[in-house]
Amino acid sequence: MTDKQAFVTLIFSKPWGELIGRIAEIVAGYPLYALSLLMPRKNNRWVLGTNVGFADNAKYLYFALEKEGEEAYWICPKRKAAKELRAQGVRAYYKYSRKGLHYCLTARYYAFTYHSHDINFFTSGGAKKINLWHGVGIKKGSTAVNGAIPYWLKRFLFPYRNERLAMFLSTSPVMNRHFQQMFNFKNDCIYEGMYPRCAFLRQDLRLIEEHIQQHETEATRALAERMKTAKKVYIYMPTWRATLKDTFIEVAGIDFDEIEQIMQQTDSLFLVKLHPAVKIERTYSAREHVVFMDRNMDIYPILPFTDMLITDYSSIYYDYLLMDNKEVVLYPFDIEEYQRDSDSLAFDYDEYTPGKRVYTFTEFVEVLQGGSYPVEQREWVVETFWGKNYKEKNTKQLIENIKAAKSTDEKAS
Repeated sequence: MTDKQAFVTLIFSKPWGELIGRIAEIVAGYPLYALSLLMPRKNNRWVLGTNVGFADNAKYLYFALEKEGEEAYWICPKRKAAKELRAQGVRAYYKYSRKGLHYCLTARYYAFTYHSHDINFFTSGGAKKINLWHGVGIKKGSTAVNGAIPYWLKRFLFPYRNERLAMFLSTSPVMNRHFQQMFNFKNDCIYEGMYPRCAFLRQDLRLIEEHIQQHETEATRALAERMKTAKKVYIYMPTWRATLKDTFIEVAGIDFDEIEQIMQQTDSLFLVKLHPAVKIERTYSAREHVVFMDRNMDIYPILPFTDMLITDYSSIYYDYLLMDNKEVVLYPFDIEEYQRDSDSLAFDYDEYTPGKRVYTFTEFVEVLQGGSYPVEQREWVVETFWGKNYKEKNTKQLIENIKAAKSTDEKAS
């Protein structure tokens, strides 16, 4: 596919309403951006957001900021999402509402997952921009859209892809080099700290239970209570495979009826959290001991109360190892095809993802029938991806360093 064909596909794959709305936002956005450069910004005011809802590092930084007495607001791309979050006690606003614009234009700090577009690029002039990112691990990442359209048009349509950052949150020397290569950073913005979502995981369980009761949805609270009744809780979190799409479970050979029988016999619980792009969970939802989690449910309040993670190439592996006394089993049933077809691994899988491996569903079942599977090289893996001083890192420290970071104007990277 040529760059021109890729661009046409990119544009016309969007619904017409969304496309027209995006064009209108760009036309009105550049004058708004010029205004934002002139606005006085309040030094303890933060706006945060992601492109995946109220989740990820930005969510947990929001709660940490509230505890520190900072003025924090969650900015949403849809009015409905903002209204739902306000009902949960979150100070959330639609980005083009009166209050949303006010807070975006006067906040000193923008903290997001990918780009300031997660909040509102056109109100961000002169703010400190903090990219919290969304995961460490062995994958290369993708910047394919950069080559799909002419440079000048990319700059016009996606100006946030060229913004300079006050800080990019990394976690270790190994990850520093990885992100430097991945994004080709030309400004000295990498800060080595701890992801807010992972600092949350390492809290005392009592504090996490309090958080669930105070801040999480009714569905999350109900699942947390259900988990307390099980002797052992497994969670299966596989990587998204573009080549398999919704046939993933069939190719993996997983029989949920058999898993249900084992869970009943052992009085255990088997949670399944598929990638949001996989749309098959409703087919498998009618079982007592096998629970398909909603794709929008935040996994981080749940993880500390699980006993074993079953995954493959997912970055959740590295987050999970931060918690003590957890077991991990890897199910890379398609390892040869994945490595051949995806070309997506930046590190050697065998070396950097140690642990018990199973390659067939028969072996998968044997794991569920008993045994203990701690990761023998856990400390080495954790220090490699989270730094040797990972136990000393916390979100309060991150907030202090964000405040100390130098501001940058919008310039091409």
